[in-house]
Amino acid sequence: MLYSPERHLRYTSHPWNESHVRDTICDILHRTRDGLDSVEGFWPIHPNDAHKDGPRFSLPFYYGAAGVLWAGRELANFVQIEPDLPTIDEVLTQHLRSGDSYSDSPFCGELGIRFVKQGLAPSAENSSALKVLIRQAAENSCREILYGGPGALAMAHLLWRSGDQSYREICVETARQILAQREIDEPSGARIWIQQLGRHRKFIGAAHGSAGNFGVLIRALRDLGEASSVQELIGDAEKFLNTHAVVEGDMANWRRGADGTEYDSLTVVHWCHGATGIVTDLSGCIPASESPVLDDLFLKAANLVWKAGPLEKGVSLCHGTAGSGLACLKMFERSRGEMWLERARGLAMFAIEQYHSNLAKFGRARFSLWTGDLGLAIFLRDVLNERGTLPGVSS
Repeated sequence: MLYSPERHLRYTSHPWNESHVRDTICDILHRTRDGLDSVEGFWPIHPNDAHKDGPRFSLPFYYGAAGVLWAGRELANFVQIEPDLPTIDEVLTQHLRSGDSYSDSPFCGELGIRFVKQGLAPSAENSSALKVLIRQAAENSCREILYGGPGALAMAHLLWRSGDQSYREICVETARQILAQREIDEPSGARIWIQQLGRHRKFIGAAHGSAGNFGVLIRALRDLGEASSVQELIGDAEKFLNTHAVVEGDMANWRRGADGTEYDSLTVVHWCHGATGIVTDLSGCIPASESPVLDDLFLKAANLVWKAGPLEKGVSLCHGTAGSGLACLKMFERSRGEMWLERARGLAMFAIEQYHSNLAKFGRARFSLWTGDLGLAIFLRDVLNERGTLPGVSS
């Protein structure tokens, strides 16, 4: 079985309604503006994001205040909420006081907070500190998007593309360092990355594995004019993903890892692991003409995402219905097939119903970019624009 049906929900019919989509984005932003804890000054962490004996609020880009502020800027043309929110400087100050150990984590540490700050309130001092953290991340052994160098490269690349030319050189430096960290995957012969996350892992997917790394590097190296390196990476991605794909008919998925352990053998349909992330992170940067093999795999992966359906876990980008919808939207961008846009819209409408159900269930919103409601709002915006984005990864 390519997926676990108990992790998914049955489709229900919700006709596309653009005004309802816009109203939902505005509702999420209004609840975000009004949801600050009056004592702490930040958003209370959602029960589904909380850890036992953990903090009452979260700060990083992935599921904390920095990600909320990033989303608020992205969605400012819907509702202006920024004047009523904490500043990114307050978020950074509180994070530094906390003594968090993941300082060079793009998604879960200081690096990601400074990335947001450089977009909202740029300064030479912050840029200098951010570049130090990017270099540290490139050297750590995580070797994946959330905690390691590939995520740092993605953020440096976004800053460079936004117009800050000082980030071009660090993109060159970081990309070379990440390329040098590859090891041979014996089953496929591809050069990939081994992650040190608790122990050595050979993760496959977007958030924690080589697929996400391939996407980050291909996008950055294309813009740097490194055509031969791009083709080399596409060749390795093709060998690695084709070897480890689990294919049934016109559908395909990937296990969490290629190590053969019980944990790694689990197949899920998420951005973090599985078919969803393969499509969202790679289908937009590898055209069919450069790899017919991957073109076929992207289509089969997207078929699987649609077949599996909305996720029981919630509305999120990382492991929820918004992530599934984003995969369909990316396939529309790739193929211009109207069927994929209709599917993205259908998942958007379903996710809106999930959002309201979760509000009723928990009596509160989920103030998080990658695991909660702000990510849903970004996806809904993208469906309206008919163009998918990955916060902090690709524009």
